[in-house]
Amino acid sequence: MTARKKFDKELHDENDTLARAAGKKYWRSFGYKAEDNPDRYGADLLVNTGWEEFYSEVEIKRVWSGSSFPYDTLQIPARKKKFTELDKPCVFVVLN
Repeated sequence: MTARKKFDKELHDENDTLARAAGKKYWRSFGYKAEDNPDRYGADLLVNTGWEEFYSEVEIKRVWSGSSFPYDTLQIPARKKKFTELDKPCVFVVLN
């Protein structure tokens, strides 16, 4: 069994505001409405396309730089599994 990475409050505080802002900018570039989720324990953003609503969880991977994703796979922390069981779909966005 692979060891789970524990939640790191310091890393979260360092990256959360930046990740949310970048995620909102990304979704708004498609003309969608993207706002912070008022549920602080829920997915980061609520996104509305005009015909559909969904959640978006945004994460920054500091080990990745450059314009191309350099890995074959992407691991999403096990603690994020709860976002696959919501009342709306959840789209994961990973940024460098």
